[in-house]
Amino acid sequence: MNYIVADQLNIKAFESVLPEYLVDDLGTSLVAYEDDGSVCGAVSISYDGEGYLIDWLYVIPEKRRQGVGRCLVTEVRKLVSTAGICPLRIRFNASGDSGIYEFLLSIDGEDQYVDMSYSHDRYKVCAGEVTDSLEKHGLNVIKQADSYEIMPFWDMDNKGINQALTLAMEHLCIRDLEDFKKTCDRNLCVSVKKGDQLLGFSLVQKLPSGELNLSYLYSENHKVLPHILKELAFCILEYDMDQVIYFDAVTEASDLLAKKIFPDAGKEMIYEAEL
Repeated sequence: MNYIVADQLNIKAFESVLPEYLVDDLGTSLVAYEDDGSVCGAVSISYDGEGYLIDWLYVIPEKRRQGVGRCLVTEVRKLVSTAGICPLRIRFNASGDSGIYEFLLSIDGEDQYVDMSYSHDRYKVCAGEVTDSLEKHGLNVIKQADSYEIMPFWDMDNKGINQALTLAMEHLCIRDLEDFKKTCDRNLCVSVKKGDQLLGFSLVQKLPSGELNLSYLYSENHKVLPHILKELAFCILEYDMDQVIYFDAVTEASDLLAKKIFPDAGKEMIYEAEL
């Protein structure tokens, strides 16, 4: 098995094993190929502030169960250990990504040790369900008042934006702030201010699949949160009331919040494996 690092010069040759969304942000992507040049699979990793995370792992169907995935993981582990940063991790949906789950079980052995553990819950709702939930559970408690200013996040002055992003960066693993800004849907990021005081905000990113991820929701005033969500939902409803929104409850506080604001949402269990 041979390996080559994918870059902007050769990426076109590897479109069969690397997703389109990686073209502009390859991170570190490694492609496996045979001696005759036929491509077998690829793996892509990124650094999230704590260690390296596998963003993408794919083997073409006709090469599966032949050790290609195991070899890709072995090679990428060499890269990680060379950098002196361990461990190598991968997150997956226990039900939706059954292929990854089965693969990790298959490579867990003497030469590859895999430690899998439950990581967090991912809530999945439609925009229409957000507004229904707010009304049904009496969460729409804050009244519109002249003292509160609801506005698009990116329409705030630079001081307000920088204040919010600094706060968010303490909790989000943002590798590149400019890239993070590009992935945010500028029409769906909402802020609430009272005078010069920032009371809360939400940051929404568009996933490669076209679905939305509520990547950050903040307010120290619990009465402001429903207001942010309602404004966000109304903005999304302008596009499509069936638009899917994901919210990852990665901390105890965010899980309690999710159970309150998304009580009727579908929930997926996200696992994290350490390789």
